[in-house]
Amino acid sequence: MQMRTKMQLGLLCVILTGLGFSLNTQAARPAGEIDKDWGDPKGQECIDCHMIENPGLHQEWNNSQHGQNGVNCLDCHKAEKGD
Repeated sequence: MQMRTKMQLGLLCVILTGLGFSLNTQAARPAGEIDKDWGDPKGQECIDCHMIENPGLHQEWNNSQHGQNGVNCLDCHKAEKGD
């Protein structure tokens, strides 16, 4: 096998491996239900939007201690009247 072909095959393997890891963006909650176990039910709106508008932020949250324990955006970032 020529060197160029080996390099292309190696690069393809790296790309496919990375793609495989990136497709698994959901972390399971302790209860085993992905994207469940919410705090404030209105936080679902935040998550739905972040999944589309900023998937990296959603992934960070989902894999974090907050995400794993059902703490959503509104639990910490909800503005109260007068804020």
